[in-house]
Amino acid sequence: MPDIDMTLFPGSSMLDSAGLDAEGHLIVKFRAGKTYRSAEPVPQAIFDGLGSAESAGKFYNANIRGKYSMREIA
Repeated sequence: MPDIDMTLFPGSSMLDSAGLDAEGHLIVKFRAGKTYRSAEPVPQAIFDGLGSAESAGKFYNANIRGKYSMREIA
């Protein structure tokens, strides 16, 4: 996995952490242990919204899942 700063979600039962790589692709690590990378860049505003959401899992489901192609990387 690329060396990027990851935002931690200690209160989330779904997400462990997330970050943007140098090309703007979203990296998401789930509590279940799998890590995914978006196939295309994700706008900074979407990433910022994920980081500031009251529920990271709900934000992910509403704004990222199904809108960006995610591929497992680990």
